[in-house]
Amino acid sequence: MEIYHRIGFNPRRSPALVTIVEKLGISYQTLPLPGYEVGLIYFDIAESDPTWPELRKALGRWPVSDRFDTIFDREEILSAEWLRAVPVYEKGEIKPDTPKWRYDLYEGYCRGCGAYERQKNPVKLAKEPKRPEGYFVSPVGPYVLLCSPSMEETIRETGIQGYEAWPVLHYKTGEALENTVQLYIPHVTKPGLTHTDGLRQTQCAMCRRIKYQPHMRGVMYIKREAMDGVDNFDIVHSHEWFGSGHGAYREILVSNRFARLCLEKKWKGIRFKVVELV
Repeated sequence: MEIYHRIGFNPRRSPALVTIVEKLGISYQTLPLPGYEVGLIYFDIAESDPTWPELRKALGRWPVSDRFDTIFDREEILSAEWLRAVPVYEKGEIKPDTPKWRYDLYEGYCRGCGAYERQKNPVKLAKEPKRPEGYFVSPVGPYVLLCSPSMEETIRETGIQGYEAWPVLHYKTGEALENTVQLYIPHVTKPGLTHTDGLRQTQCAMCRRIKYQPHMRGVMYIKREAMDGVDNFDIVHSHEWFGSGHGAYREILVSNRFARLCLEKKWKGIRFKVVELV
């Protein structure tokens, strides 16, 4: 397990930070800004990097963007009983291109926090999402897993349980897309998220649901009893909601068997993160 940070900052506002970064020997890139000779500086760094402790102290003195995530290695994934399948390849334009699509797609959608009761209709896209063969894809907006029919066939023939193959529709014709299907996940765990210290949560003023900030650091811990009734499935949704603002999603939890299949087939488009049942 390694935690990586992507640091970005404006050198005109934090010139001393540039000096520190260069002194530590950290390589960086610049993002051009129209009308400015020097653009934004950004770089990636792991917390295991020997320069991280000193850099971390310096970052608290100036305004910076610090986006971080946890990467698990293959052996950690293969030895985990359960994992999160996190979509990382966004392709596909959801339709209609107004907030109305949420009310069309979800039953009981809350405009306050973005949570909902269930997905009631198939996803509608402007066209087939372009991606290489063997890629899972998630459209911009809904937190869902789409794949090719051949991938779904392999998943089904392997005996993976807990999903339904739903069509993905062309929003104008209403016809099913030929090369894209959704792995619809109807089953939800019981409440059980634990080890939430440092994980900010908010309660929606409208629907009263609790929503956690996205879980980015380390292992996610869930009480084993939360899996009662769904532990014979390979794909389920977490009971808990995550997100920020008006966006909300449930984590996609998958079994070791599902993860092994994806690694064996070298399928891309999702990142596995370890879940520990306690």
